Amino acid sequence: MVSSVHPSVPCPSSMRMPLRLLFAPLIVAAIALPAHSRPLRVLTYNIHHSEGRDGAFDLHRIAEVINATSADVVALQELDQGNNRSGADVFQLDELAELTGMQGYFGRTISYQGGEYGNGLLVAPWLDIVSAANRPLPSPGGGEARAVIEMGLSWDANPSTAEFTIFATHLDASNQSNRNAQASFINALASSSVAPALLAGDMNSRPASESYATLATEWNDATNIANPGISRSSQIDYVFYRPDSWIVGQRGKFIIDATTAVASDHYPLLVVLEVPASIPEPTGATVGLILAATPMWRRRRPPFRRLLPPE
Repeated sequence: MVSSVHPSVPCPSSMRMPLRLLFAPLIVAAIALPAHSRPLRVLTYNIHHSEGRDGAFDLHRIAEVINATSADVVALQELDQGNNRSGADVFQLDELAELTGMQGYFGRTISYQGGEYGNGLLVAPWLDIVSAANRPLPSPGGGEARAVIEMGLSWDANPSTAEFTIFATHLDASNQSNRNAQASFINALASSSVAPALLAGDMNSRPASESYATLATEWNDATNIANPGISRSSQIDYVFYRPDSWIVGQRGKFIIDATTAVASDHYPLLVVLEVPASIPEPTGATVGLILAATPMWRRRRPPFRRLLPPE
């Protein structure tokens, strides 16, 4: 069974990490919003455990890149959590949550050098996290364990029901049969629900690969194919969406500048989507109800949380 460790539940000492209550004000304009007016900025970024091309470990540089995008949801890959490579007292996901003012969720894939290593999600304070699970991915060919975070998110007046789901992952880097199986597993997860969904991460799958073709049977690629910012034939980082009712306001393009050129061995990819027709937009009246009926703690960003796959 997938387990979720909340800050209020003690962890075993070997798995304990600093937990910070990080609060950010939720500012909402009390005006009526027309249909399809709310953009959702989605970023995927393989941060290479914050080690840049210059050999420096610099989380502030990674946070600078994320903050410059004003992203609402950020899928992160190759995060170190309390291991010897980055520092036993360095927990990269919750430090990035603090530096960006976002909600942070870590999904472990492996134990590594006395700590952990895996994927993460950063979520803007205005989005409610309804559910989250860290699901192990199949690896029939053996090799390093992989996982996918599945998270239900809400942006309407009822924070207990999810309007869409995001999947965040990092597929196998060396074995095509593993990537094929992992892509099929994610497809099955997504197709079991009619809810709108996003998939973001490092797929280690070029557009001509079999695993990309597998994903394309269930997902739409949000990349600006004509001008992605890098060679399209070598692309392995993606944001996908389903169903077709998502409106793509800005197709995905890799952010290439003086900072991203050195901060990691990957470039971040930003996509701007808009609300699918099936998701109602909050109106001015609804916003007023949110502020009037929501306790003060609901208006602040929940603390960092940590997700563990089944043992």
